[in-house]
Amino acid sequence: MKSKRFAGWAVGVALFYCTFPGVCQSIPAQVEKAVRPPSEPAASQTFIRLVTSDDKKDGRTAKSCQQVLAVLLPFIQAYPHPTGWTWFVACDESAWAQIQSRMGYRAGSGILAVTNRESHATIVRGPAMLHPYSDDYRAQPEHIVAHELCHIYLQSSDESRVDALATRWVDARRAKHLAVLRP
Repeated sequence: MKSKRFAGWAVGVALFYCTFPGVCQSIPAQVEKAVRPPSEPAASQTFIRLVTSDDKKDGRTAKSCQQVLAVLLPFIQAYPHPTGWTWFVACDESAWAQIQSRMGYRAGSGILAVTNRESHATIVRGPAMLHPYSDDYRAQPEHIVAHELCHIYLQSSDESRVDALATRWVDARRAKHLAVLRP
């Protein structure tokens, strides 16, 4: 069952740019072309919605969003991920605080990402992708992404079970990369 669900990994990415208060807009085509092959069907896309408090009226993507996206995308694409999933990325702390408030979490709760399987959406605290909040392995960008993907893969809210698999995924990926580097 799980292998069927993840058989068609999403490779294409559609990008959207949001501001508070505002409506999501497509990022200019040159950015989309850089990350989505033109032949990629829409159904197999992973959608990224960039949320920022920095209101860019000229259509440019905030620098903080560009930096977070450069870290986040390779990690999403490195692990099994479902098609038709939306990642909301709060590119700055102000946007994250507004999202937390809307979700009913108190500000400063230490949450780095949240996955809602029913809505097919994951919300990520963008600054945590650029500046880990601690040296703990669970606060590292790659582990945050792998952890959220494991919630989806396992269809589970069991943090211990999810974290155990995420740790195995990250360790296996790192071991593979280290093996390539060895003479």
